[in-house]
Amino acid sequence: MNATWLLSSATLSVHFSHAHNEMQRDIQLLGTLSILDDEQSSPLLASRKGCALLTYLIVHGQTVSREQMADLLWDISTTAEGLRNLRVLLTRIRAFMPDVVITRKALTFAPIAGEQVDYLRLRQALKQKEPQHLLHHLQLYRGDLLAGFYLDDSPHFQEWLIVERERLRRMVLDAHHWLCQTLAEDKQWEQGVATAVHWLQVDHLDEEALRWLLQFRAALGQTAVALTEYEQFREHLQSELNLEPEADTYALVNRLRHAYSKAAHALFAGMDFAAEVKWPTRDTLAPVGLLPSAALLPFRRNPNFVGREALLRQLAARLLPWPDAPAATSPQVVVLHGMGGVGKTQTAIEFCYRYGRFFPGGVFWINFAESNNVAAEVVLVGGERGLGLFERKNLLSMSEQVGRVQRAWQEPIPRLLIFDNCEDERLLTEWLPVTGGCRVLVTSQRGQWTAHLGVTAVSLNTLSPAESTAFLQKSISRILPGEAQAIAAEAGYLPLALHLISGFLDQYRRISPANYLTQLQDKHLLQHPSLQGRGTSHSPTGHELDVARTFALSFAQFAAADPIDMMAQKLLAYIACLAPDKPVEQALVQAMVVMEESPLQAALLAEDGLNRLIVLGFLRPEAGDMVLMHRLVAAYSWMVLTGETEAIQVVEETMVRLLTAVWERQLYLRDLPFAVGQLRYVADRALTRQDIRAASLANYLGRHLVEIGEYAQAESYLTQALHIRQTLLGEHLDTATSLTNMGTLLWKWNSNAAAMPYFEEAHRLCERLLGANHTKTARNLNNLAVLYNRQGQFETAHTYYEKTLAIYEQLGAMDDPMVPQILDNMALMFRSRGLFEQSCVYSERALRMTEAIFGPEHYRTTVTLFRWAIGLILMGHYQAAQPALEHALAVRQKLPDGEVGTIGLLIRLGELHMIAEHLAEAETCLNQALSILETQSDEDNINWGWVYAKLGQLHGRKGAAAEAETLLQRALSFFRQQPPFYFGTIETFNQLADIYLQTGQLATAKKVVDEALALCQENFGKEHPFTAQTCLRLGEWHLLQGHVDKAQAIFEEVTAVLKTAVSPTHIDFIRLQQYVTAP
Repeated sequence: MNATWLLSSATLSVHFSHAHNEMQRDIQLLGTLSILDDEQSSPLLASRKGCALLTYLIVHGQTVSREQMADLLWDISTTAEGLRNLRVLLTRIRAFMPDVVITRKALTFAPIAGEQVDYLRLRQALKQKEPQHLLHHLQLYRGDLLAGFYLDDSPHFQEWLIVERERLRRMVLDAHHWLCQTLAEDKQWEQGVATAVHWLQVDHLDEEALRWLLQFRAALGQTAVALTEYEQFREHLQSELNLEPEADTYALVNRLRHAYSKAAHALFAGMDFAAEVKWPTRDTLAPVGLLPSAALLPFRRNPNFVGREALLRQLAARLLPWPDAPAATSPQVVVLHGMGGVGKTQTAIEFCYRYGRFFPGGVFWINFAESNNVAAEVVLVGGERGLGLFERKNLLSMSEQVGRVQRAWQEPIPRLLIFDNCEDERLLTEWLPVTGGCRVLVTSQRGQWTAHLGVTAVSLNTLSPAESTAFLQKSISRILPGEAQAIAAEAGYLPLALHLISGFLDQYRRISPANYLTQLQDKHLLQHPSLQGRGTSHSPTGHELDVARTFALSFAQFAAADPIDMMAQKLLAYIACLAPDKPVEQALVQAMVVMEESPLQAALLAEDGLNRLIVLGFLRPEAGDMVLMHRLVAAYSWMVLTGETEAIQVVEETMVRLLTAVWERQLYLRDLPFAVGQLRYVADRALTRQDIRAASLANYLGRHLVEIGEYAQAESYLTQALHIRQTLLGEHLDTATSLTNMGTLLWKWNSNAAAMPYFEEAHRLCERLLGANHTKTARNLNNLAVLYNRQGQFETAHTYYEKTLAIYEQLGAMDDPMVPQILDNMALMFRSRGLFEQSCVYSERALRMTEAIFGPEHYRTTVTLFRWAIGLILMGHYQAAQPALEHALAVRQKLPDGEVGTIGLLIRLGELHMIAEHLAEAETCLNQALSILETQSDEDNINWGWVYAKLGQLHGRKGAAAEAETLLQRALSFFRQQPPFYFGTIETFNQLADIYLQTGQLATAKKVVDEALALCQENFGKEHPFTAQTCLRLGEWHLLQGHVDKAQAIFEEVTAVLKTAVSPTHIDFIRLQQYVTAP
């Protein structure tokens, strides 16, 4: 934001640059305050004093002195102090008020070009009194001036605001009165309806507005609608003020009824309802409308209702009597189920107000909370306020009245019945119509129903984060977006909790949202007064205004001596120990129930207990045999259940037991038996104790993080596990395991030197505690061999690998899952030594054993298959490598890591396509790998180097030398971070040399070749195939320089190496032949 500061003895003015003249500013003072700059919320909204200052200037409409403004905004003893406060305020907000002219003496509102202020537009229309113009601009009055706005320490401003609000409100009401008279004289009936409807939105109990609306409706022939609107108004007047309508209103309604009564029956009997009603589409949400004339709904619509659009459309799709649907022969029944407080009743109410008018037979609400009262509720449906099937004077018995209602329900006319709070299958069976056109919407905590009932169960979950935030901002004007998001998250997005919070903060305005958030983050949040209904007196559904008591209604259904209910309470305690609001595997929960004498009985009892928790609404079923417990249910469980320490112990021991089983079976933890989020949550809590169980959890979590490449996170957990074990256990096998895992982390993190002491100490411990001939000792020998191989000490590595295999052979443990891993490691070692054929032999042995142990479609099998394919490529056996890679790719695409696990395979398939001159296919594979890397991979993934290298090679093949060089240099920057003998480094150097040789950049080519040769000779020696492949480029350089004899000598040396190391189909061997066989 540019500004030019002009100083003079009289005035200090701020003139904003042309940028503000182009800015579109929209200020809404009517209703909730909104200031938009270029459709983005203005930073000025963060300053309530700033907003008050701007509002006063706009409404006052004149220049205001600084003294007047300071006295208005601060209730302090001296004007001087107020002026200081004003200067500080203006310093902070002046950049956000381009429409305010600020001088040393005063402030003036001066709107910028194109600025829109709803208050000023409305005031202008009120002055003009032109009917069409006024009708349009009255819609700007969406609520009182600065509705909900409040300044705690500015009583003078609040007094001014109250007066201005009432003055403007009176002007708006007078304008509606004048406009209705004018429109009636001009017979503009539809516009009259719109004006009267808006008048009632401003003052919903204004009887003059109602009378105008009824007259306009009648003039349009909408008398039935008018009478329905009157009944709704009458109910609101009675419930809110305990008053009856005025005599003038009664007289008007009686005239309308008399005119309508004779024609009404004939009209209804002969009309085509589907043709008369304007139906919504199935993929759009119907707007809020009137209830049908036959309706018994005890609740008003909640104006703060947010979200649920997709679910409401889903209910409509199943329940509405759509014109194109066949006539129903039996009731359509939908059960809307969810935990207590999730808003089932509220959602059903919203459905009635949006879709009730599409049920010509009416909408009727029946409360099933008390089974003994259901019959009385049904009687109300048939009474004078409902279907009118009987009157009091008929003196019918209750059973006769119920019978009439049930017979009416069996008529073909579509009616909507709401069975609210129905938890009993027997009760639902008793009251469901057996035939007819009724549609039944059931609200229940029960998610599982007997199949023969034929119900469709629809799960109602908590609000989304966005919907929850919108609700709090809609109902609490002073809350900031970030505060609303954080508070909604702490409340678990539960509608009941959000309703209570909004009431509490509205009542206790001296408690700031930020302070309240701090209070809510206490672990005893259910005991906070706000969640117990403090500050909230109105329940839109008549339900409990206390979250804990809402859950208690379900908890009270547990029978003390019932074994299933006892098991359910145990499982409730166990699940409460897990991460709230995160899905939990049912298998994990069932594994917590151990009955050694009867495993089958334990499994059955655990499953019954889980089902009981689902039926009572404590758990919500999720896809993939998962269940979910809401964070507030977990908090309630901690509050009412005993044995917290015991439950935590059971959960932790179960996790350790399951993880140990996986590790001992597979010797890796890439795939966990339950969600990593649950393990992390339990491990984090356990680590506060620093005990042995905590170390076990941290050790397994750290090992898993190593397997998936999250090294920084893994370091934290593995370090803590090692510290605990060294402190509490000393020289122990578990300590050796932690040492091994730390070493594994470090070598995978390319810290070979740092890893070596850990592996050496782990090996020393195992050898001392278990002896030399033990599988755990052998594993540590393998780890040491891996490090020696990575350090280029190939002979030492080879020796250690042979010792490791010898131990397994002596123990008769060649079927151990560690053995194929050792063979695979040896294959890598032989590859590093340039013994490609031996490398392939060991890879193939490892592959056969891995398939036998894990199966052909296991992650470990694909890794071994991939490494074998690379060995085949290095030897030049391209046709054998391709099907291996394609099979591995097909398997990896099905595994949990999905696309990420396919990157290396796609790169190598791209390489094979390139070798076969299928450049389009090569480009497709490589670009797909690059896309996955860009969206799903870390910056340090080694595959970045490989994809750049192969793309560079591809561009070189296509003749795009500049692009090829750029990509190859990028690849080189990745590979230089690897050990100096990493074969990707040498390969990329050779590809760069090819580009320079092809483009005649011989000096640069020589420099690249010399650097590559230095690396090869230092790390591999003269007889290594990598060295020979680099020498091939050196020979080509000499040939281009005219050094034919020198080149020929080099080619002969290269031939001697490659003919024993690679197959005749290798691309470099084929390339070499043109020089060797040339005359």
